[in-house]
Amino acid sequence: MKKQIIISWATAATVLFVTTSSTFAGEIVAWGSNTYGQCNTPAGDDFIAVSAGEKHSLALRRDGSIIGWGYDDNGRTVQPAGANNFIEIVAGHHHSIAMRADGSLEGLGSREPGSRTDVPEGSFIAIGAGYYHSVGVRADGSLAAWGNNDEGQCNVLSGNDFIDVAAGKYHNVALRSDGTLAAWGANDNGQCNVPSGNNFVAITAGRYHNVGLTTGGSLEAWGLNDYGQLNCPSGNDFVAVEAGYNFTLALKSDGTILGWGRHEYGSIPAGNEFVAISGGYEHCLALTPEPTTLSMLVLGSVALIRRRKN
Repeated sequence: MKKQIIISWATAATVLFVTTSSTFAGEIVAWGSNTYGQCNTPAGDDFIAVSAGEKHSLALRRDGSIIGWGYDDNGRTVQPAGANNFIEIVAGHHHSIAMRADGSLEGLGSREPGSRTDVPEGSFIAIGAGYYHSVGVRADGSLAAWGNNDEGQCNVLSGNDFIDVAAGKYHNVALRSDGTLAAWGANDNGQCNVPSGNNFVAITAGRYHNVGLTTGGSLEAWGLNDYGQLNCPSGNDFVAVEAGYNFTLALKSDGTILGWGRHEYGSIPAGNEFVAISGGYEHCLALTPEPTTLSMLVLGSVALIRRRKN
């Protein structure tokens, strides 16, 4: 992978990953349900991104290759043969999507025509994986979606000013270049009633809820709140947020992780060395870097996030 700045936000199964060069790498930490081995993390300190799905997990290595573990009933954790040029990964409910350095996509899992892994051609800048559908932002800023469309989740909005997208169970939320939000699909719990304002820099979608990160480092949530997953803590020192199935995780600028919502699947690990988070169905993943690079990555993340909006 060439030296670059990568900033990635996505779904309930994805991670915010911030790095200033391809030399960054770290170890994976996992907690929560391990019924299918989804928390049996691979050894190594060369991982640069992680993504937690329903019962499976993915990680991206520094060399651009993908490794998966956990439940693999239809190939959702299989590494594409001979491929080592990936820069982003998202693990959905029953499938996974990966993006190459050239913006092209690869679907992992079932490959029936028109399925959530039957990816469209073209170059993309952001991807999301929901339950039975997938969504992406093309290089020209327009939206694309594929897979199941029983709730209109694949009826994408028009426009070419989108920079990020996240997929929930049957809905999607997108971020425009001016910092405003839009959503479509199922809205039975208000998950498509996006807040007003143009100060958002990151978004994430859970089963029926969403959370946004603002330019000031605060959080705002909307949708279903049956487990308190919308009860965001106060503060303006957050640098990443991840919505799991019915819980939410957030990463603070000091490298600590907070969580709220349904929490019977394990405790958040203590420490202030974390630089990335990902929430799945009943398990979570995080990355810890080499100690010498921690302060640079965490302190630099806010500036990088704000740069993306402009």
